[in-house]
Amino acid sequence: MSKKPERHPLSLARGYLVRHRTRFIWGFLLLAATNLLALSIPRLLKHAVEALEASDARRVLLFSLFIVVVALLQALVRTLSRLAILGASRHVAYELRSRLFSHLQRMPLSWYGRRPVGDIISRTVNDVLLVRSFFGPGMMNLVNTILVYFTALSMMFAMDARLTLYALAPLPLFIFAVNRLARRVFAHSLAVQEQLGVLTSSAQEKIAGISLIKTYARETEEAKA
Repeated sequence: MSKKPERHPLSLARGYLVRHRTRFIWGFLLLAATNLLALSIPRLLKHAVEALEASDARRVLLFSLFIVVVALLQALVRTLSRLAILGASRHVAYELRSRLFSHLQRMPLSWYGRRPVGDIISRTVNDVLLVRSFFGPGMMNLVNTILVYFTALSMMFAMDARLTLYALAPLPLFIFAVNRLARRVFAHSLAVQEQLGVLTSSAQEKIAGISLIKTYARETEEAKA
């Protein structure tokens, strides 16, 4: 029987994004609306300050009410965007966990003999949680950062193009530093995940053999191991 070819992680991620595209699209659109509402508050505040300087109490009250309404609307839209995106990430995690469990059931006994039980448990629990974090807070923060960056950048260029260019001058250095740091963080994160599997395996073995450990009074030795 021929072995099915493994799918690339990016193709799997793309498949889940396509399958839950409605939730993600709604979440991203609501996220864009949240940022537009947030960026409109400073403009309203500017008009309120100008009205205050002009001693126009009516306009001050009017713009103050506008700010309160926009802030409340922003909070509502932000909540809905998180419900959509984080809800989609939980659906992805549920499908991935079910698919992984079905795959584990099809594996032969020889495969389990070559792998510690704790490592399998770590991958089915911790790794799936990381995938959920990628599709949830990860995607949300990525899209939110892109939206805020380009929206704020367009407003800055509209206000003063030369000053904006001066402010962006150190950006290549920041990108280079972040790229170097991201590689180190990824390497350390991978090492942590691998050690987490080892730790889970050790904990599973010790809990399973707790009766033998207590019988031979090896609590101190096992705690140091």
